[in-house]
Amino acid sequence: MNKNIRLFGTSILTSLWLALAGTTATTIVEAANAPGSLVDQKVTFNVQEHSDGDPFEVEFHFTSATNVRTKDLDSGEWEYAEYAWQRTGATGQLTWGNPANEHMIISLNFSQRTFTANDHEFDSNGNLSNEDAGSGTFTMENLPEGAIPFGRYFGDDFSDQTTTRSYWAQGHNDSKYGLTVKQDQGNYSLTGTFNGDPDDRWINFGAPSLLSLAEDWVIEGGAFNRTVSPSGSSHNSSVKLGIMVETPDAGVEFELLIGATPWGSEAHYYSDAGGQFKSSYASSAKDGNYRLRHEKSKETIHCEIQEGSDWRTVSSLNWRTGVYSGANGDSVQISHWQSFENMHVQPAMYFVVPHKEDGDAITFYNIGNNQLGFSSFSVAAGGDGDGQGGNTNPGTGQDGALNWQDYDDFSGGGLDASK
Repeated sequence: MNKNIRLFGTSILTSLWLALAGTTATTIVEAANAPGSLVDQKVTFNVQEHSDGDPFEVEFHFTSATNVRTKDLDSGEWEYAEYAWQRTGATGQLTWGNPANEHMIISLNFSQRTFTANDHEFDSNGNLSNEDAGSGTFTMENLPEGAIPFGRYFGDDFSDQTTTRSYWAQGHNDSKYGLTVKQDQGNYSLTGTFNGDPDDRWINFGAPSLLSLAEDWVIEGGAFNRTVSPSGSSHNSSVKLGIMVETPDAGVEFELLIGATPWGSEAHYYSDAGGQFKSSYASSAKDGNYRLRHEKSKETIHCEIQEGSDWRTVSSLNWRTGVYSGANGDSVQISHWQSFENMHVQPAMYFVVPHKEDGDAITFYNIGNNQLGFSSFSVAAGGDGDGQGGNTNPGTGQDGALNWQDYDDFSGGGLDASK
């Protein structure tokens, strides 16, 4: 499970607790006894004491007797896990995740509406250790109809702050760790100098959509990277769109993204099973229109860049076999692969704040207004082989060549991979 805390939230399957700007659900279940079932209920946990500091809330959406979807209201992420529920009088025990792997046990007292949580994670010896994960109060209500955004299509040109806030968890002037979301001139960008834990420098915002791999679809957006270092020296930063997935059984986190870096446009995949990372060079452009196009007949997701009225394929992932291919024919079999069949994936905006590494030291650089962000983002139905129009051409030459690198400590977090 991912242990990296992102800017506006943590990975909810690893650490449950996250920061939230939201409202508390209305309690409509007043009985002192614990319910026999949590099916079709939404539980909102108000975490008042935990190791990470500030109070926050998190929602659990119980969709069946064994499956739960959790929503991180600070990042917009949806995640999926199995659970078990056992009640004894006024108390109940929620086991969240597979007990054979990393999981959490939450004890709920329905007479007092309080809870305590313990996190079970693997230590350096491969043993599950028990750690306090927080305590607080909770409310419960019937699960609202349509609360989970299956197959939702939308488009945002970032021209209206109210519209953008209805889609994304963070909007204009929301701030944390020295960074602020700015929305002006039709752009959505991060500004400021990151001052948080260096391990938190990977930031993602989940889109309000969960997409089925039984359908064709297109995730498309305009992105730009104009970041600079004070001396003009090389540095690392990124702004990309794509999907981030956590397999529910094995807990392996995976991301497939395309966008802009200081050295040009590229696509990449990352799997935290062994720290596998491969990138595919697209062009020298540091801005452009990018998309992920799902072709269900080929069980393949293509990373593409727009050139004129055409779209050029940079790399492709076969989600059944785990083969990742560059446009020039290079390919790699991703190890420890688990097919995405019957899962849902969530689109996302992804940022890496500008920084430079020198051994163990990391220096972060300021982000000016409209230097790192998006000019548009949409999720739409695909079809006719190329989604939203235009021809789709394979890359040639060095474009789409795989960069054969492994980064053991590279991680961007996980999103929904849901059955």
